[in-house]
Amino acid sequence: MPVYPPAQALPLLVLEAIFRHVLSAPPAIPTLECDRNPPTKQVALLPIMSQCRAWRSVAAAIFYRSAKMWPEQLVASDSHKKKHLSLSDIIATGTHCYLRELIIHVYIPDFAKSWEAGQNLGATLSGSGDLGSVSRLELTITADVGLGHSCAQSNEGEPDRELVDKNVKIFAKQIRHALPNAQSVSVYHSVRYPRLGTAKFEDECVLSNMDQLVGPNPVRLSLDRMPITKQFVNGLSETTLRSITISMHTGTQQHVELVRRNAASLERLRINRSTHFSVIKMTCDSRDRNSTLVYPRLECLHISMLTGSRGANMRNPLADPFPRLHTLISRGYFPFRTPGVLVGGKSHIRHLDIDMDAGLQVMLKDCNAFDKGAFSKLQYVSLGWATSGAVWGDYSEQLCQMSTEMCAQTRVVRMPNTHIRHMAKLTPTFEYARQLEILDVPHCEFTIDQCIAMLCGCPRLIKANVGLIELSSVTDKRMPPVEVLQEYQEKYKACTSGVRALGIRNTRFGSARQAGECLVLLADILPSIKRVTVSLSSKRSVSKILRAITLASKRPVYKGHRLHKEVEFSSGHCW
Repeated sequence: MPVYPPAQALPLLVLEAIFRHVLSAPPAIPTLECDRNPPTKQVALLPIMSQCRAWRSVAAAIFYRSAKMWPEQLVASDSHKKKHLSLSDIIATGTHCYLRELIIHVYIPDFAKSWEAGQNLGATLSGSGDLGSVSRLELTITADVGLGHSCAQSNEGEPDRELVDKNVKIFAKQIRHALPNAQSVSVYHSVRYPRLGTAKFEDECVLSNMDQLVGPNPVRLSLDRMPITKQFVNGLSETTLRSITISMHTGTQQHVELVRRNAASLERLRINRSTHFSVIKMTCDSRDRNSTLVYPRLECLHISMLTGSRGANMRNPLADPFPRLHTLISRGYFPFRTPGVLVGGKSHIRHLDIDMDAGLQVMLKDCNAFDKGAFSKLQYVSLGWATSGAVWGDYSEQLCQMSTEMCAQTRVVRMPNTHIRHMAKLTPTFEYARQLEILDVPHCEFTIDQCIAMLCGCPRLIKANVGLIELSSVTDKRMPPVEVLQEYQEKYKACTSGVRALGIRNTRFGSARQAGECLVLLADILPSIKRVTVSLSSKRSVSKILRAITLASKRPVYKGHRLHKEVEFSSGHCW
């Protein structure tokens, strides 16, 4: 029986997890952000692929996962080709079986030329062979060349509309033939310069044929800066679309109709930089102004950066339009003037992330929407203020109590930009969520006594990010006397906590030496802590605190303790 080295005996799933960690460690706090970030060559995987056949098969599935196609006009330099994998590279190496995502840059003026020339994107697709493994297609529609040039001005007159239409239809057939299994389609309309003359005409010709390029049956559709037509909306199937993303567009009536038509099948909806009014219209039945349009299968609703404001004259859903919603994210102003979506979601929302404002908080308090134990299945809650709206005082204290007591099953609590300086009466509220594992309250300032009480009062807590303030028994800038440290050690020697990582985002001490002393004392009292991360706005202050930690840990009161061997003190973000 052959004997394999331990590295070769690892399961493939374990290898994949390791290789992905080599590229970039996943975020500790789950996020649904999906901003456009075109993939590049993962050069860190190249040495791994040369180790052995088993490792290569796993690493190759990551390395060759995504490829790009672009016309020569859009390639700024050879460095662009070196940075990205092209479809030609994939085909030449015979690794197209690993390909899952294809990004095509479409240069609009090419459609005004002869498509049979054999030097265009369609010819490359036609000669690529079987690309049935590709499940995601991204189209970037542009008339801009390189890094700042535009073809917008032309004196040649309008091109042949029939020729443009014909070439777009031919290219659409080539896409569907080469990518028969592409269920996810993203379209990005690159607009960096005003369209004039010929370029504007070509742009309109291509956009009017967008239904041909996207195809009739996408499962996931993402439109970025994309104007759409009634023809496009009517050409899509009403039964297959599961996910829609509309980004960087105010939201025309056709965008609203696109969402409405697919209400019965949608499972995920993301609206970015649209208007409040467009979102409200999506929840109103077009056949009856007073009826709510219900999305029976929608599970995730992500709304961000809306323009406008909640007005009294806005129609709002009379009933809960999302009876199966489990993820609700609203960045910027919450669009709904009534709390129906939140009140109706008490029994099924599991992930709640909302940027608050004073009017919304008053509305929620008046209707008891976020009362103690109001939600039954909530796992993740983030209630905070946008950076420009960060506040202190009663609003923040109410928000803290809402966040920690909405559900006893909550595992993650975040309060971004929520400033609280006196946590004495709020510390006990953290004990309500007995399942709490991650706490991110960087602007809530705890004394060491309050911090210990909070960390020990949450038995399942493994990671916390907090603010820390000076010891009450030390009133000057000098380091605490040995007697004070020993008093704390004796007072809390029976305390237990499961926290392994502690982040300090905000401090208020008389000196860096005091801050360092307090952190060392805290890590000494709670032996579960393995890592302490200091992240302040001033790098100089962080450096001073880290030097103070090194000095403080050498004091005789900590001699023989675990600090030097088991606790890592560092700078950076806890998350």
